[in-house]
Amino acid sequence: MMLARFPSLFSAVLLSIAATGALIGATAASVNKTNTYAEGYAAGAANTAYAMGAIYPALPAGATIQTIGGATYYLYNGVWFSPSYGANGVYYRVVPVP
Repeated sequence: MMLARFPSLFSAVLLSIAATGALIGATAASVNKTNTYAEGYAAGAANTAYAMGAIYPALPAGATIQTIGGATYYLYNGVWFSPSYGANGVYYRVVPVP
């Protein structure tokens, strides 16, 4: 046991290992935080609860009808919806500002 004869060397080795682990952990946390900001942002929507291009079976309560260029849209809290018709009836897609 060479390290048992040199307790200060043993302490220095442990301290070095702990510092390296802390640095690696801090770097990983920083990378994860940075990636989180890149995900889930709905560009162009004032209310990010409604993602651009998402489809909903019903409009939120309080949506108002808007006619622009002969097309019908619905506006709710800065988010624009376009009605579409499918096999199960009407559905609403989040669209960019017309």
